[in-house]
Amino acid sequence: MSTPNERDEAFVALPDLVLGMVPAGEAERLMAIVNSSATLQNELASLRGTVTALAHAAPPAPMAVGKKAAMRERLLARAAASTTSDATGAYSVYDFKYTGAFNQFQDYPHLAVWQSPGKPRRHLA
Repeated sequence: MSTPNERDEAFVALPDLVLGMVPAGEAERLMAIVNSSATLQNELASLRGTVTALAHAAPPAPMAVGKKAAMRERLLARAAASTTSDATGAYSVYDFKYTGAFNQFQDYPHLAVWQSPGKPRRHLA
């Protein structure tokens, strides 16, 4: 059970929580408080709905062909992973083939990087 002060604190932190701006440990603590209050759960659901709606509120803006190519080159120039724990050591450089859904994005390339289970951690440049 949470205290009124904890619920007030969680209510104020909800926007940051929804936007992913709260560190993992703090987010877990806040979610435990949210889960103990129907009011906080409703507010969290409302904020998540608002964030989702905002993501689709503006019409997509077409990107000029030259700008898209320049952005791709700039991105690929920085797509590298350290092969050692020393960030100034050797790197593996990666190239990506963008096909299918990637070409449908209207604003900018979206990439994600995550650690594969059982693989050593890489230091990204």
